Amino acid sequence: MKIYIAGKVTGENESDVQNKFFSAKIPLIKQGHKVMSPAVLTTNAGFEHGEYIHICYAMIDVCDAIYMLSDWQKSKGARMELQYACDHQKEIMYQDEATKETGFPIVYGHPAHITDLSRLSSYEGEKPDEMTTDEKEKLCRLVEEHLQISICYDSCEPWKKGILKIAEELK
Repeated sequence: MKIYIAGKVTGENESDVQNKFFSAKIPLIKQGHKVMSPAVLTTNAGFEHGEYIHICYAMIDVCDAIYMLSDWQKSKGARMELQYACDHQKEIMYQDEATKETGFPIVYGHPAHITDLSRLSSYEGEKPDEMTTDEKEKLCRLVEEHLQISICYDSCEPWKKGILKIAEELK
């Protein structure tokens, strides 16, 4: 099987990234897999995050599965890669099963996804404070994935400045 490794890269020391991805790659190779690693991109400085993501998506396209490193939740890019892999019916593997999240990645066509969008319209952009943090994060990620943007989840103003209106337009 061809496997893409996903984990935190941005903001990390290059040698730490190389070591982390290499350490994850070895056991997979020993199991007979072919492994694709985005760590090879760290030697190519000067590109924007979105440009790297397009390259990573192409890497995922040629693989059968994605292997999520234990730090994947701390990475905007790894989260995007996981959602992309799910959308493209890739097998999802975890270095640490405890890092799996309920409801993420979003499986499109699943009733929960449809419910999320209908729930957005009921808030009409006026009542974000009534949503739980988990609800905000889940809906924020949904909008992020569709718009390919980053939204902070805790205290930023997009909730009060129309993020729900943007989500309504996605319906």
